[in-house]
Amino acid sequence: MNYKEITPEDVLRLKAPTKGYLCPLNANRYGIEFQSFKIKDYETKRTIFDVSRENAAAVAAASAVANLGEDSYRHIRYNFSEDVLRTPTISTNLTFSVGDYEVEDFRMIERHYVGDKLVKSYDFTFGF
Repeated sequence: MNYKEITPEDVLRLKAPTKGYLCPLNANRYGIEFQSFKIKDYETKRTIFDVSRENAAAVAAASAVANLGEDSYRHIRYNFSEDVLRTPTISTNLTFSVGDYEVEDFRMIERHYVGDKLVKSYDFTFGF
C-alpha cells in the first residue's frame, strides 16, 4: 500500500500492529514535530512518565550511531510496573509544534496493542 493512499479509515480497520510505519518521515509536509509527552496519576499528580524533545534528541543520536535507521526514534516504548497499570485514572499531556503551514482539523489516531490484540483505540481531532 502506498502511503499516499492510506486513509484514517484504513488505520481504524487495522487488526494488529504494522511491521513498520505507514509513511516515511519526509511525508510530514506540515512540519509537525514532537515536543513532549507526560503521563501522571490523576489523583496524586505523581509523574509516571515524562519524555521531551531534549531527551528524545539524545535517544535519536544514540540510535543513529547504532545504525538503527530513521524510524528508531519515531516511537516511545515504555514498560510500566503493575502498580502503574492499576492506577485508576491517568492524565496525559502531548505537546507538538507545527511548521509554516496551518494545519486544519489535524487528526491523530492512536492504537494500543498487547501482542497482536488491540486493547484501546483513540481518535483525536485537533483544531488550530
